[in-house]
Amino acid sequence: MYITISPQKIGGQYAKSVADFVNYLEKENKEVAPEEEAHFFNHQGEEITARDVVKAIDGNTAKLKTKEPKFYSITVNPSQRELRALERGDMDLKQYTKGLMEEYVKCFNREIDNRPPQIQDILYFAKIEQHRRFKPTDKEVRENQVYASKILECKNEIRKIEN
Repeated sequence: MYITISPQKIGGQYAKSVADFVNYLEKENKEVAPEEEAHFFNHQGEEITARDVVKAIDGNTAKLKTKEPKFYSITVNPSQRELRALERGDMDLKQYTKGLMEEYVKCFNREIDNRPPQIQDILYFAKIEQHRRFKPTDKEVRENQVYASKILECKNEIRKIEN
């Protein structure tokens, strides 16, 4: 499992809105029929629209200074082996993400009304992406990662057969 947490910057500046990032996350929905679109989710709901995500996050930044990040991106990237172990696919991944966020909240070093923060004290939205898109300049493309992965899979299959 590979997990990253990063503030969203544009060049040397923090983004003023989450809209561009949400639009980026909507890229897969542009290729499917409306009934097959993947929606955002969190502890409060399962089918949250991109518009609602932007409205909620942008409306939650009033007390932040211009030099403070308005939102963070947490990416959770399970390996192929971990994905194969999921019995219910996206449902299990959503449950894992919700559990991860509950643990994340426990790591905040502060109190709210003389108690540790809880999941309902933070504003977050998550989305499951099905396909990794590469740009021509990405290292994986330059090194033909797709083919290298296929070759590795074939070598593993050959070893299994030999054993």
